[in-house]
Amino acid sequence: MAVERLLKDEATEEKGDRARMASFVGAMAIADLVKTTLGPKGMDKILQSTGRGHNVTVTNDGATILKSLHIDNPAAKVLIGYRLAAECARNALLQKAKDNKQDPDKFKSDLMKIAMTTLSSKILSQDKEQFAKLAVDAVLRLKGSTNLESIHIIKKAGGSLKDSFLDEGFILDKKIGIGQPKHIKNAKILVANTAMDTDKVKIYGARVRVDSMAKVAEIEGVEKEKMREKVQKIIAHGVNCFVNRQLIYNFPEELFADAGILAIEHADFEGIERLALVTGGEIASTFDNPESVKLGHCKLIEEIMIGEDKLIHFSGVEMGQACTIVLRGASSHVLDEAERSLHDALCVLSQTVNDSRVLLGGGWPEMAMAKEVDDLARKTPGKKSHAIEAFSRAVRAIPTIIADNAGLDNAELISQLRAEHHNDTTNAGLDIISGGVGDMERLGISESFKVKQAVLLSATEAAEMILRVDEIITCAPRKRENRIPSPSSVNLPCLLPIGIEAMASSRRHFLLCLSFLLTVSGDSSESDRVLDLPGQPPSPRISHFSGYLTVNRENGRALFYWFFEAQTLPSDRPLLLWLNGGPGCSSIGYGAAVELGPLRVKRHGTGLEFNKYAWNKEANLLFLESPVGVGFSYTNTSSDLTKLDDGFVAEDAYSFLVNWLRRFPQYQSHDFYIAGESYAGHYVPQLAELLYDRNKDTKNYPYINFKGFIVGNPETDEFYDSKGLLEYAWSHTVVSDQVYRLANRVCDFKLFNWTDECNDAMEMVFNQYKEIDIYNVYAPKCTLPQSSSSSSFDEDDAKKSLMRRIRRYAGYDPCFSTYAEEYFNRVDVQRSLHANVNGRWRVCKVNDAILYCYSDSILRTYNFTVFSVLPIYSKLIKAGLRIWIYSGDTDGRVPVIGSRYCVEALLLPLKSQWQPWFHNHQVGGRSVEYRGLTMVTVRGAGHLVPLNKPQEALVLINSYLRNQQLPTHK
Repeated sequence: MAVERLLKDEATEEKGDRARMASFVGAMAIADLVKTTLGPKGMDKILQSTGRGHNVTVTNDGATILKSLHIDNPAAKVLIGYRLAAECARNALLQKAKDNKQDPDKFKSDLMKIAMTTLSSKILSQDKEQFAKLAVDAVLRLKGSTNLESIHIIKKAGGSLKDSFLDEGFILDKKIGIGQPKHIKNAKILVANTAMDTDKVKIYGARVRVDSMAKVAEIEGVEKEKMREKVQKIIAHGVNCFVNRQLIYNFPEELFADAGILAIEHADFEGIERLALVTGGEIASTFDNPESVKLGHCKLIEEIMIGEDKLIHFSGVEMGQACTIVLRGASSHVLDEAERSLHDALCVLSQTVNDSRVLLGGGWPEMAMAKEVDDLARKTPGKKSHAIEAFSRAVRAIPTIIADNAGLDNAELISQLRAEHHNDTTNAGLDIISGGVGDMERLGISESFKVKQAVLLSATEAAEMILRVDEIITCAPRKRENRIPSPSSVNLPCLLPIGIEAMASSRRHFLLCLSFLLTVSGDSSESDRVLDLPGQPPSPRISHFSGYLTVNRENGRALFYWFFEAQTLPSDRPLLLWLNGGPGCSSIGYGAAVELGPLRVKRHGTGLEFNKYAWNKEANLLFLESPVGVGFSYTNTSSDLTKLDDGFVAEDAYSFLVNWLRRFPQYQSHDFYIAGESYAGHYVPQLAELLYDRNKDTKNYPYINFKGFIVGNPETDEFYDSKGLLEYAWSHTVVSDQVYRLANRVCDFKLFNWTDECNDAMEMVFNQYKEIDIYNVYAPKCTLPQSSSSSSFDEDDAKKSLMRRIRRYAGYDPCFSTYAEEYFNRVDVQRSLHANVNGRWRVCKVNDAILYCYSDSILRTYNFTVFSVLPIYSKLIKAGLRIWIYSGDTDGRVPVIGSRYCVEALLLPLKSQWQPWFHNHQVGGRSVEYRGLTMVTVRGAGHLVPLNKPQEALVLINSYLRNQQLPTHK
């Protein structure tokens, strides 16, 4: 019987010597890269990111270098995390190690020597004695603990590295407010995370009917009294310092000042967690039971100056081992590398305190171990001796490399060291300063036994693993042509169709290959990297990824994404998720390719052009095609499309986000925001609420660093949106007085389902928009054949369900819809994006026939179950999330009038008046800031603000992400 081949044609297989050689080459490449950084004369590496920003890091820290690499070689992947590749004998280390733990003076001297040895090859080498003392003093304060959280490092630009110092206390990078006490002895500290944001009530925007101003004063007085009661509860704890993670506004701040209490606001969460730890307190959020709240204590709180900055100093804290190391330096690059160097020293020292055994350095332990291994090789008969001799040569490679890096004659020096080490009591090692062999004990060059042992064991395990490799199998690229396969046509990348005779024995091969596939390639972000996208301009370079993530395995439901890394400093920029509305319209076809992505579709879909106002100038941009059935997203269970509603969409989006962060773990700690427009005015707040609720249950859900959301021309509340649509059409002369009065008379927009009379009246309103663009009433109408997004329902469609409200897409210019559909239906584009589609890809799923299980419009089948998301706004505003709403003021579909009604209905206190904001010496729009929410208009923009006003939109997102007010001066 013929042997069936299990691997597909595009899969590769290497066996025997070729596989071993590939492993060796990978190991040697990593070793060659890192070895030049070793020793006091080791060189720095300039690391340049592959992203468009070309972020540059200058370092000789091995962990930083290896972490920054993209490795394809299988053996090289095994070596990530290891700095050395060598074999040694652990017994030699044990025999040579010394332990001075019982003599505090000698042990501290050992720690100083280890710290200075660690810092000798770092940026701090010129001041290594000073920083070694800082590190030793900080670690000894831990009293044997390896938890470095108690050592706080603050970086302040200015001065020189010599100005760095250690402070025996805790320094909080905040200022003391005006009128607050600057000096508090025997402080009792209440650390809290609570809302203190009702300093006074502003009546602007609220609807209050009173017969005198005295009644207004009564309302304001009641609100103030509530805040006064809360402040009194806090004061009742007997504290003289109140530290809050959230803002403290004027009125409570005044009450605290009158009570002689220092109130510190807006301390970051890491800051208050560490402050609670070192002062012995706990973070509180309720204050009804003072006996259940644990206060923090310290002997003195005072304001100090570091450079030009004011900070708050807590001394005599309850956790005596806490301290702060303040680093000074000329630039952020110097400070970052200094922090990395100091962190290395702190890690080594904390491990040495835990295991106090010490070795000499300068290549002394390697030469001592090589001597022991050589002795063993001479005693061992047969071929084993050759392997043992090879181990000895590998161990001696370390001092050889150190000598090479210093520009010394390594052959001469290593020969001298071998001769010296025939004396068992020798302390000989490399003296790089003098360029010869020296006494390591006299020179004070020492290393930690625990760290050296860990390096040796890791190197041994890595070498053994590489030597065991005799075959390397590389799976074929994942194929996605059959997006909705039938059960009989399941196509796994590792498998070929197997003959009838072999089917009985193929199951174990199938399971083995499937397991290998999921392990090797299932969670790799690199497999989703987009290369050679047709029509993409050659410059500037853009780093982007696209592909599928499964959100429901049982139903075979997967959502498609397109991700663009930030143009500069992607590792420092926030992550922004963008959603489009409809329901049923693609964020790839609109958000990414038409509005705010870095690659815009050219006219007639002929290619792409660079968008110089792309939002990935400010953030890492993630576009998601949601809900399932939109664009390239798909399901293998057609009944999913009949279950779509806001809750279903939010759950899928949350599952996608969790899985995406697992595929891109480097973004898990980034600040995360959500943005969108149109019906995403429903999607975004409901996903935000889900994130907020599940972040409070970290036992069952992963924590996502969610900070807030921003929505444009959002559908928010059915009553206010419909009322605003009608009033906008009348006020902008789209409809006659008679139609306006008729619709006002027969329509009760508070009803979820309209009457037949109301449907007829509103159909008359929509008919008036046929000759102009409802999404930008002052823009020329597109004269191209309309795409799917502009199709509308006839009267029967509108009345398909009894008393149903007319549903029309909340968005989108038909010309750009046509261009996007022409481009994304190209086979070469879909292949490059790792996407596939059955039938024709649509910007929006509409009522024209669509193949397979998508035979109906998502808009038709969508279950509209949420009348208003305003209650969610109220909840998330109280939670302290950053929330902005923006509106293009020429949009007739979700007009600014309706959005203003919605914001007014929230009854938020006013923080700043309605005022113009400026861009390029011109009015960009208007803005108004409430407590917890900012509303912005964009002058001259329609429904697609980033398309109509790209420069103003970039200013808008920049201000939002930086939490800054829009420019209010020309």
